[in-house]
Amino acid sequence: MRRAALGTAFLLALSAPSAEAGTDEARTTPVRVATLCPFVTDALAAAPERVRVVASVRRSAAAPVAPGVADLGTPHTPNTEILAASGAEMVVADRTMHAALAEKLEARGLEVVLVDA
Repeated sequence: MRRAALGTAFLLALSAPSAEAGTDEARTTPVRVATLCPFVTDALAAAPERVRVVASVRRSAAAPVAPGVADLGTPHTPNTEILAASGAEMVVADRTMHAALAEKLEARGLEVVLVDA
């Protein structure tokens, strides 16, 4: 239930019209997202027209990420070099596990959304 509610809230936030490059036009391309929480990757898969997951952590060491998605490793030690190279506009991370990392990512100009997992 919590995962479904989180996914719904996140998708609603992403579906709201947003201005690009100072225009009043709604965004027409999917937001490029990196996820540091495997369940967020699952939730975002439901809206490929709004969100494109470009990088993700693995659910387990034996479970690869989806084809075409950059592999960031484990949620506990995500590879920030691969994350930076992924071209993500937004990073979704766990508030407790990734709080220190969030500051560094924001300093690089990424929008970071921290969730309570």
